[in-house]
Amino acid sequence: MKPVWKHAIKNCRRAVKDALPDPNRFLPVRLVNRFIPPTKGLVLIHIGKCGGSSLREAINQLGNEIPVDTVHIKKPIYKPKCRYMIIARGPISRALSAFNWRYKLVVEDKVQKDRYSGEYEVLKKYGSLNRLAESLYDPDGRPNRAVHKEIRKIHHIREDIAFYLKDFLKFCPPAQISAVLMQENLDSDMQNVLGIGKVERKKDNRGQGRCRELSETAERNLKRFFFDDYQALLRLYCYGKIDKDILIKAI
Repeated sequence: MKPVWKHAIKNCRRAVKDALPDPNRFLPVRLVNRFIPPTKGLVLIHIGKCGGSSLREAINQLGNEIPVDTVHIKKPIYKPKCRYMIIARGPISRALSAFNWRYKLVVEDKVQKDRYSGEYEVLKKYGSLNRLAESLYDPDGRPNRAVHKEIRKIHHIREDIAFYLKDFLKFCPPAQISAVLMQENLDSDMQNVLGIGKVERKKDNRGQGRCRELSETAERNLKRFFFDDYQALLRLYCYGKIDKDILIKAI
């Protein structure tokens, strides 16, 4: 084994020491090609607020060249004969995007004010993800259960990365994951996987004018709250599906 791979595996083992039950199970697949050519039976796991609409638009440009089924806002079901393409993103930047976009639609524009029970009240009460995140845990470190329930009322935060992947990855072997595209590297990933260059963003999900700054307390609380999201991304890294530099940028 070349020294570079020894170094990669050492880093992988350190990253998953406390996150995965048996990291040695996943280390050998770190050597496989990150992208497996998509074939028939391809399923796109479209995790919300990760650029999935742009990816789906890019796939549509290919016509029937790559037939794809999409799973969105529901848990994917593992099927042995399918291959899977996953689009993901760093948990905190994803949560910021979700909060700000929902605030725009629900509170400012009021076009989806009554779509989900309790969502408007939570968004209106806190006004920013920073204020909400700072309240997730009490000063003594104990979870604030009421605030945990409140944040789960926000669409796309309720359906977090773990919502899609925690159970799915228990069953799906690495060989059936054709690719993981990361929002932080989306244009390059689409070029590598689909042969499509930069595409126009399908939606403007920035929530212009909304607060995107997080205090140290808010960021620390969100990392703790989204622990299962980080576990899922680390597992995909160990599968060889996310490059180290992109993972570092995402987390």
